[in-house]
Amino acid sequence: MSIPALFSGLFDDAALFPPGNAAMPDAVRGHARYRQDWYADLVARFVCPAGRLVELDGALAEFDGAPAGAGLPEISMTVPGGPAELAAALAIAGRCPRLRIGAVELPVSPGELATALDELGS
Repeated sequence: MSIPALFSGLFDDAALFPPGNAAMPDAVRGHARYRQDWYADLVARFVCPAGRLVELDGALAEFDGAPAGAGLPEISMTVPGGPAELAAALAIAGRCPRLRIGAVELPVSPGELATALDELGS
């Protein structure tokens, strides 16, 4: 079955968050399965809170040496504390060799937007 381009990457995988609250290894294995199933084109990024990046990087070790596409191509990192926690979250992500950040989700007030964009650009 072919997924229309309009729906490609429509659903982020937020298995770590309510109502699922999956354990990290289960969530990572589940995401890998989703990316191999008939609906793989619908599945977008794996969503991970900044506070769990090191745990995610460790869980991805299971896929080292696996066929291409078995791990995560890129993730969406959430930073619930907003711009005040962004630099620290990016530093942690930079020390996780198996992670590629493709999106950052954080609450930003209009007055903080320029600063947050500068941090993301550097």
